[in-house]
Amino acid sequence: MRVLVFHSPRPTNLFAGHEDRAWHVAWNPKKPLLTTCSADKTVRMYTYADGKFELHTSIPTGHTKTVRGLAWSPSGTSLATASFDSNIGIWQQEEADEEGGGAGEWECIAMLEGHETECKSVAWSAEGNLLASCSRDKTVWIWEGASRTSYAYPPTSDILLVQRFPMLILSAWECSWSIPKT
Repeated sequence: MRVLVFHSPRPTNLFAGHEDRAWHVAWNPKKPLLTTCSADKTVRMYTYADGKFELHTSIPTGHTKTVRGLAWSPSGTSLATASFDSNIGIWQQEEADEEGGGAGEWECIAMLEGHETECKSVAWSAEGNLLASCSRDKTVWIWEGASRTSYAYPPTSDILLVQRFPMLILSAWECSWSIPKT
């Protein structure tokens, strides 16, 4: 994967590490952290400082197929992953250890199931209380969580909406939110 700077026609960084193609990238909205996902079923996080990227951590997601999409919650504390195994993972970082050391490992706090085939994309609402997912099965699911900053699945998750779009020829490829005008 290459990162381009708009005023330069050449890549400024080449990210090595994924063992297969990278499918999606997303910036953390609160930290200088760039996140990538791949056909190798992993998520990699890179810190950005002083004009350089460095590998921060790699998450072996537990997905059984390609991780196709990812999205940070607006708070920057939760990460959602969309996989070709038809599941959505919700990830949060464990708290710092008792000795005051660095933050803990990233753990899967929920694996959301429901799509019949490949999940292509996930997107958080602006408030962070809803998560949309779309799939090759021509459905868009809206998931409701426990709070604005923390999603707890189960028992507090609810499926607010499952919408099938039969007019789609192949699949739903991407989902996103827009902020309504008031």
